[in-house]
Amino acid sequence: VAAGNKVSFFMQLQELQVRYESAMADVEQRKRENESLQSTVATAQAVMESMWASMESERGRIQQAEGRAIQEAASALSQAKVAKSGAKALRQLKVLTGRPPGDCQDG
Repeated sequence: VAAGNKVSFFMQLQELQVRYESAMADVEQRKRENESLQSTVATAQAVMESMWASMESERGRIQQAEGRAIQEAASALSQAKVAKSGAKALRQLKVLTGRPPGDCQDG
C-alpha cells in the first residue's frame, strides 16, 4: 500500500511541476506582451509629441503670416489715404489756378 501512495504522490508532484512550468511560461509570455505594449505606447507618445510640436510650429508660422498681412494691409491703407489726399490737392490746385497741374504754359 505504501508503494502505491508513493507512486500517487510522485505523479501528483510531477503534475504540479508541469502546471508550475506552464504557469511560468504564461508569465514570461505576458511579460513579453507587456514590454511590447509599453514600447507601442512609448512610440505613440513620441509620435503625438512630434505632431504637437509641428502644430505649434505651424501655428507660429500662421500668426507671423497674419501679422505680415495686417502690416501690409495697414501700409496699403496708408498709401491709399496719401494718394487720395494728393488727388484732392491736385484738384484744388486746378480749381485755384484754372489749369491742370504741370501745365506751366502762360496762356
